[in-house]
Amino acid sequence: RTVPAAPGTVTASGTVTAPNVTGSGAVLAWVIPANNGGSALTDYLVETSVDNGDTWVPVTRPPSTRLGLSLKGLLPVTRYDVRVSAINVIGASTYSYGDFTTLTAAASAPQSVIASAVTSSSLTLSWSAPLTDGGASITDYKIEQSDDGGLNYVLLADSVSTSTSLNVTGLTRAKSYRFRVSAVTSFGPGKSSIRSVSTLAERPTAPGTVSVLDMTETASGAELNWTAPSDNGDSPVTNYKVETSRDSGTTWVAVRRTTSTLTTQTLSGLAPGTRYEVRVSAINKIGASAAYSTTDLTTLTAAASAPLSVNSSSVTRNSLTLTWSAPLSNGGASITDYTVEQSSNGGVSWVAIPHSASTATSLNVTGLTQATSYRFRVSAVTSFGAGALSTVRTVSTLR
Repeated sequence: RTVPAAPGTVTASGTVTAPNVTGSGAVLAWVIPANNGGSALTDYLVETSVDNGDTWVPVTRPPSTRLGLSLKGLLPVTRYDVRVSAINVIGASTYSYGDFTTLTAAASAPQSVIASAVTSSSLTLSWSAPLTDGGASITDYKIEQSDDGGLNYVLLADSVSTSTSLNVTGLTRAKSYRFRVSAVTSFGPGKSSIRSVSTLAERPTAPGTVSVLDMTETASGAELNWTAPSDNGDSPVTNYKVETSRDSGTTWVAVRRTTSTLTTQTLSGLAPGTRYEVRVSAINKIGASAAYSTTDLTTLTAAASAPLSVNSSSVTRNSLTLTWSAPLSNGGASITDYTVEQSSNGGVSWVAIPHSASTATSLNVTGLTQATSYRFRVSAVTSFGAGALSTVRTVSTLR
């Protein structure tokens, strides 16, 4: 017994234009050897080469005596040499040879599709070329867009180009999109890669008109209210920023406020008789509105605070000189005079000391009784009236 004769001529089934040869595979067929060497055939060894027979790669398959084989995963537009030998229990025969060339195929999917420079209405798509062009040069990329989760796609109009990026505009803010990209060759569009991207929301518009609630202005505060912005930028408003200025908007001071979507604000600790400008901006996760809603208010005047550092000097038997410092606050109205009062009965009763109206911070007191204890107190006078009383200064005249 000997090894069998070589199989009959090995050919690719069909011609290169037939469906049996594609861009990635082929169907091979051969005939049974004329002589099995006296022992039944048990298998056929099939090998392929893409370098004109310099190296051969066995086709992995279960043992079989079928007279054909389907090859898959081949490179497009590539010439393959094929050889087949018949096997029996003694060994393998010599080879029968054949060859075929695969067709062009669709390009594989582009790689690494990413989105960058994403805004509320635009983004930039970029990608890398596919691992294989299917055996034909890439002439363009097809980019499609879906805004319904991939149910329907619209082809984006762009110039024919092999550029691997595209600036996409005209998008709707805060919306989810899917993009798919495929390489185009003479074979047609290849496989596609998909990227999901959501456009950004925007900052809200300015809040509605800011108003000062009636009858809430005092010497030190007021109540504000406003309405929510007409457009929240497709992102919920999370807070409002309230600022005040007392120098016609040159500088602004933020009002301390707990994060809140309430459209009211209590202003407190303001200076009396002072004009304030107020501005309010709305805030969402993107940021604060670019524009403000504004108003202004003027706090009421109030009583002046108490004069400071009341002192006495030049004390004689019937006179002395009182001095003091201006109060820290005039209550928002100019000081026009100081009321100076004296008591000679321990503060049970007080008498204002007559003098010409003056903003001087000293007064010469005369007509006193010798060896007598006196108490003095001072208050600033404005258009609001007499302000807070100073601390009492006790002085005794000389004997």
